[in-house]
Amino acid sequence: MELHIRRQLQALFWQKLFNLNCQQKPLKQRSHLNNEAIKYRDNIKTAQNLTYNYQSQEVKNKLRSELHSKWNEINFNTGISIDDVHYKNDTYQQDYQYNTPVQIFYNSRLSFIKYGIFASAEVPIISKRINLSMSFRMDANSYSNSMNNMLKQFSPRFSASAQLTTPLFFNFNLGRYYKLPSLTTMGYRDNNLNLTNKNNELKYIHADHVVAGFEYRPNNYSKITAEGFFKNYNNYPISVSDSISLTSKGGDFGVVGDEEVMSKGRGKAYVFELMARQRSPKGLSFIAAYTFVRSEFTNMQGQHRMEPFYPHWVLLLNFNMKTIYHINSLCKKTTVFSVFDKKASKTRLSIFLKPRSLLIVNDCFKNENNAVFGVFLQRLNSRQYP
Repeated sequence: MELHIRRQLQALFWQKLFNLNCQQKPLKQRSHLNNEAIKYRDNIKTAQNLTYNYQSQEVKNKLRSELHSKWNEINFNTGISIDDVHYKNDTYQQDYQYNTPVQIFYNSRLSFIKYGIFASAEVPIISKRINLSMSFRMDANSYSNSMNNMLKQFSPRFSASAQLTTPLFFNFNLGRYYKLPSLTTMGYRDNNLNLTNKNNELKYIHADHVVAGFEYRPNNYSKITAEGFFKNYNNYPISVSDSISLTSKGGDFGVVGDEEVMSKGRGKAYVFELMARQRSPKGLSFIAAYTFVRSEFTNMQGQHRMEPFYPHWVLLLNFNMKTIYHINSLCKKTTVFSVFDKKASKTRLSIFLKPRSLLIVNDCFKNENNAVFGVFLQRLNSRQYP
């Protein structure tokens, strides 16, 4: 009751001071994630063949408060966020470093505080045919001296949407974003239990985004978009052992980032996407999308390399249908059929059928359900790292 009265008094203060319509929204959230990865040589599960045993827990207690206000036609949103982060890791690994076999065994415990502030303003102009939005965000944390200065993670952003004709819109977005490296990378320790990456001055991952495209809305249930993206990355973690960016290691078994890295990587990505979406009031929806991607990241020597596990292009066809009857035969898992050239590993085709529901009883879907049918086709890059 005291917190509710305090929020009302704060909102009343801003209303009287600036003649604003205010609404304050506090949010408290907790997440707890358990991770486990175990690998045996030749998949023979004996103690002598154990090559990898990774177990970790990530606990985050989040507190966020936002103040929504309006002055004339301008909408304001300001807020703060504070996260209490705890990480625990138990790792055993047989690895090769500089072509030499080594055994890595450590227990890591890590706790720190994340904090940030943000603000945005949105204003419609020219009879509301153009919407302009400007915002910024600053983040920092208590992990190390290389991350505790909010001014170094200042993220300005700008977006605009213009209605050219009744069904045609032009959208543009420009912004800078900062992302915290994974807790797996931040909590990595050597055999002497030193936080290796903290000593290497691990930094926030920096990305500049430019997005522009057209959107066609013939009615309230249909939409066709054509957009282009450009993303420029800095401070991306690079593995010290093999000089490969961590973004290129997603196709391997194990936990990405559980190693010594340096925040020296740069990258760039070009994306073009066509998408058509059709839905109906009765719950039917269809999505068709084609995405062309080209992505390159640098190694430790600053040389750009094309992402070997990044799809060169992706074609997705998705059909979603609501049902009101019991689906007992499809209540276990997603059914996926894949057809691809295993030798070349360039083109992959997947057909999937997935029932979804808000109500799950005894692993079976009952009452109102969503049945999803789709086709996913992608072509991977043929170039590999030398």
